[in-house]
Order: sequence, then structure tokens, then C-alpha cells
Amino acid sequence: MSELVDHYRKHVLTPGIYSPTTIQYREYDLNQVLLPRLGAWKVRSVTSIDIVSMLTDCKRTWTISKRILTTATKVFDTACGLMLIPANPCTGIKMDALFGRRPPVKSRTMLTTQDLRTLLRGGVDFIGRENALALLILLATCVRGVELVKAKEHLDLDAATWWVPDENVKTRSGFLVPPTRGRRNSGVSNLPRVQQTQRQDRPEGDTMSEERLSGAITRALNAVSGRHPLYSPRYPQHGEGDCGIWGSLGRYLKSR
Repeated sequence: MSELVDHYRKHVLTPGIYSPTTIQYREYDLNQVLLPRLGAWKVRSVTSIDIVSMLTDCKRTWTISKRILTTATKVFDTACGLMLIPANPCTGIKMDALFGRRPPVKSRTMLTTQDLRTLLRGGVDFIGRENALALLILLATCVRGVELVKAKEHLDLDAATWWVPDENVKTRSGFLVPPTRGRRNSGVSNLPRVQQTQRQDRPEGDTMSEERLSGAITRALNAVSGRHPLYSPRYPQHGEGDCGIWGSLGRYLKSR
């Protein structure tokens, strides 16, 4: 099994096929569950019962167990492709049968018109014009933070179009960002200004990053709310990047 996992990592689990986040989670599953349990086994000796036993014994949540099952399925798909086994032992394993129905998913915080007014009226004054434009573009286009900060080289200002390529999209399927209502190219034309910082204390050519954008929005929320929503005991930190950006917005608006 360990040799099969090495082959899977080298030829399948690659940046050209999966996003960095997906690769990170696959590695968690391989290193923490699959390899410790099955690493020394012969590939042909692994059965569906062994997979079920691995899932129940690892004592993970419903969602993480489903992810582990998906990772194991991908690994054994590779074994089928190499003609090491005639069928995937993960086939037919149902999460409902093992752990019952999936627990209810927490609903996302939806921004109303008044929510947006509350946030934008006080927040943008504290983060600078470039960061404020970035926040407005995020809200207007619903792109992810990583898609925004990597947008510069994929802009066509003459045509007022913005193409997000496959490698910048979580689903690995590129898309064209539609122009917002009002001035047709207002959001697209502002992107170069968003990405080129105007602060004098940073090196020339220093551009915006996900962390900088998330930090700027956090500062705006802190200034408006008078506290630090990302690290409040009531609202535990959810991480950086997109989760930090949208998690900050959601937790702030819920607390108003």
C-alpha cells in the first residue's frame, strides 16, 4: 500500500490536477489515517470490511470520515488503473449506513442590503482606497480572494473582461467574471489600482495578497465594532485566506 500511495502522490496528486488545499487535505488523510492503518498491507488483501473498520476506528467527524473515504477511493482507483486489483474495495460503502445521516450543515450568513450599508459605511474609511475597492469588487463579483489577487495578468481593460483561469479556481474550471451593473467596466478598470499598493513603506512593485486583504477587512471590522471579531472567544478563528475574509464579514454582521 505504501508503494501505491507513493505512485498516487507522484502521478495523480499533483498541482496540475488538484488545488493546493485539496492536496493538503489528501495528505492529511494519507499520513494520519490510511498509511498508519494500511501502509504495510498488500494492495490485493484490502477488502471493503477493512475500509469500513478503518473509518470507524479513526474516530473522526462525519464530514472528515467522508473525506477520508474519498481519499481512499482515489487511491484504489489508481490501483485499478494499474491493474493491481479487479475492483475498488471502497465501492458501495455508504456513509449513511456507517454513521447515520449527515449532521445539519450550519447555514451561511447572507448579507442583506442593510447589512452591506452597515459594513461599508464605517469600514472602508479605515483600510485605504485600494483595500476598499478590493472589498467592493469581492462583494460585487463574488469571486474568491485568491482569484482577485491573481487577476492582473488576466484582465482585458479594452474589452472590460476578466477571465479567471483553471489554475486559480477551486473547482479547476475557469470562468469569465461578468461586468457589474451601472458603469459596465467600473470593477474591472479598478483592479490594477487594487493590486498595486500605494503605501510608501513597502517595496516598489509590492502587490496585494490574500493575507493583506483579509487583514485589511479585519481592521475595518475592528474599527467599526470596537473589538476583534476574528479572535473573539464567541467567534473562534476559522483560518486565513477566503475563510478569514468571509468569516470576518459573517461574524461581524451576526454580532450587530
